[in-house]
Amino acid sequence: MGSPRFTRRSLLRLGGCGLLSATAGCLAESGENDESQTTSNRALSMGEKATRPNDMFLRLSDPKVNKLISTLDVGATGHVYPAGYSNSQFLTLSVQSGGTPYSDIQLSPMIDGERYESQTYRHGFSPENPAPLSVEVPLAQAERAAIEWQPSADETYRWELPQSVVEQFHSEPRFSVTEFSVPDTVERGEPFTVRLSVSNTGDRDGRFLGVVLGTGPSSLPLVSTFSFPVPVGETVSRELSGRTNTEKSSMTAILDWGLGEKRASFSVSE
Repeated sequence: MGSPRFTRRSLLRLGGCGLLSATAGCLAESGENDESQTTSNRALSMGEKATRPNDMFLRLSDPKVNKLISTLDVGATGHVYPAGYSNSQFLTLSVQSGGTPYSDIQLSPMIDGERYESQTYRHGFSPENPAPLSVEVPLAQAERAAIEWQPSADETYRWELPQSVVEQFHSEPRFSVTEFSVPDTVERGEPFTVRLSVSNTGDRDGRFLGVVLGTGPSSLPLVSTFSFPVPVGETVSRELSGRTNTEKSSMTAILDWGLGEKRASFSVSE
């Protein structure tokens, strides 16, 4: 499996912090193959609630397969950045929790009866309820899949995924940035226009997600995280508004979309 590209930041994952390892996202046999309806092992449909003692519950709904997601930065600036893998994708779900902190929720994809080892990714700070959470899924053909939650050693809840979602595991959008430009000179503290064009040469529609950074370890984004849909076989162009308050006389803008980056240099005037 190819290594992920996350530049200039580490990612906060539920259950731990740090860069994603190149070995993340491996299939491992599950010790739980009993599909029986018991208190400790319950099979649920998407949208159903897993109810626990003391009015605690978890509900998963609205599953979507995304090539790129936004996730948390754990550096000094604390911003949300795009993330992606070359040989896998993300399953994003709407998660409603009662009594269980989002930082304690760890979800596991089950692919054709085997557990796919994945972290659970939070998309922002102080999430609302419900809030989106994502897990990594393989870029591979699958016949069936589910999401498993084990809040304790003797409890297992499993939500079956719709077949229409499972069928998207083996297809992906492939984004190519064909244009990325900034003015030769920008005025410090004033807005300027960033132009980019993105093509999708993959085999399904997708949503491009990126951020425009400036050079320097503590530099704030020139353009905060943004996203827009790119249909398969098409090229979409956008104009974004950027701004910098740097004291430098020149800077390099870095368009980062999790799986790649492009750079453009410019001068800064008073």
